Amino acid sequence: GPEAFEPFLLSYIEKYKFQSVDTWQWKTYLYNYFKDKTDILNSVDWDAWFHLPGMPPVLPSYSRALAMQCEQLCAKWADPATAPESFSSDDMASFNPMQRSLFLSLLQKEKPLPTDRLQLLTSLYKMEEVGNAEIKFSWLRLGLRAKWEPIMPHVCCFLRTYGRMKFVCPLFRDLHAWEEKRKMTQELFDELKPTDDACCYTQAAQGLELS
Repeated sequence: GPEAFEPFLLSYIEKYKFQSVDTWQWKTYLYNYFKDKTDILNSVDWDAWFHLPGMPPVLPSYSRALAMQCEQLCAKWADPATAPESFSSDDMASFNPMQRSLFLSLLQKEKPLPTDRLQLLTSLYKMEEVGNAEIKFSWLRLGLRAKWEPIMPHVCCFLRTYGRMKFVCPLFRDLHAWEEKRKMTQELFDELKPTDDACCYTQAAQGLELS
């Protein structure tokens, strides 16, 4: 359990910090550290863990409770029959940042939200005030897919702030899919391309009518 293994990890990290270590050194150190538990260690099928392809021999059982909360909230927003008054600013009060990001990512897989519903989501959850880039990125994509005009200043500000390929390429794809915004998309692309990673913007231009 953790009470036995965590001290081992601390000891292992302390011994090998600032060094390159291979798997066999880790295994040797494990056996030396737990000299009184050799029988338990020998019961592990090390060959399977180290060499067999595919999934690990033993898969941990994870609780999906946190993910299910995101899925339930997503389903609620995606259902056009859900009354607006059933939503609350407290819907995500207990969500951690990863849950907030997951909820918005799941919502991207649904049909684009009507703009009035997107406005409600933005207002209730204070999306304009979010500082987390991953969460804001997902919200921006929701707005672009819905062709929601108020999202445009936020998209432009975000792209001028974050030059990571994982953000730039999807956002430019979404912008390009909004036909009425293609001229503005090219202008923004021309503005940012000289100041950001060239590889990133070359990748962003692929498949799009951007240069």
